[in-house]
Amino acid sequence: RVIRLAAHKDAAADSFFRQLNKIDERSKKAYKKQNNKYLEEQRDKVIANLATHADKGITKDAYDDVTPDAQEEAEKANAALLLLLLAAIQQGGEAALKFLDNADDFVVSEALKNRISEATQKVIREHTEQTIAKLKKSISEGVLNNESLEQLTARVNKIYDDAITWRAERLADSEAHKYVNKGLQEAYIQSGIKKKEWRALGANPCKYCLS
Repeated sequence: RVIRLAAHKDAAADSFFRQLNKIDERSKKAYKKQNNKYLEEQRDKVIANLATHADKGITKDAYDDVTPDAQEEAEKANAALLLLLLAAIQQGGEAALKFLDNADDFVVSEALKNRISEATQKVIREHTEQTIAKLKKSISEGVLNNESLEQLTARVNKIYDDAITWRAERLADSEAHKYVNKGLQEAYIQSGIKKKEWRALGANPCKYCLS
C-alpha cells in the first residue's frame, strides 16, 4: 500500500510538472509574439527617423531623434506584456492550487500587479537601452564610412533582426518562466505552505538539477 501511494504521488507530481511546462511554453510563445510586434514597430519608427535626418546628415545631436526613448518604449510595451504575464501567474497559481487540492480561487493582489508592472518596465527599458547602444555604435560607424541611407538602414535591420530572434527568445523564455513560477509561489503562500522540496523531473537529471 505504501508503495502504491508513493507511486501515485510521484505520478501526480510528474503530471503537475508537465502541465507547468505546457503553461510555460504557451506563455513564452505569447510573450515573444507580442514583444516582436512591438520591436517591429520600433524598428520601422527608427528607419523612418533615419530617413528624415539622412538629407541633413546624421550627427551626434540627431541620435536622440533617430533612436527610441527607453522609458517611453518601456511604458508602451508594458501595457500589452503585463496582461500576458498576469495570465502566466494566474495559470501557474491555479494549477498549483489544483495540485494541492485547494478549492479556493487564486487571487493576484493589486500590490503584486504593481510590482510586476514596475519589474516589466525595468526589463523592457534595459532591453531597449541595449538596443539603443547598438544602434548608436553601428550608425556611427556607417556615418564615418560615408554610407548611404540604404546601407545605414541595413545596419538598423541587422540590429533588430538580432533583437527579434535570439534576444527576444531569451527574454521571453526568462520572463514567462519567472512569472509562471511566481504564480506557484503565490499559490503556496495562499495555501499556507511553509516548506518546499525541489525535485528534478525525470530519472536521469543533469548535474546542475541534481545538486
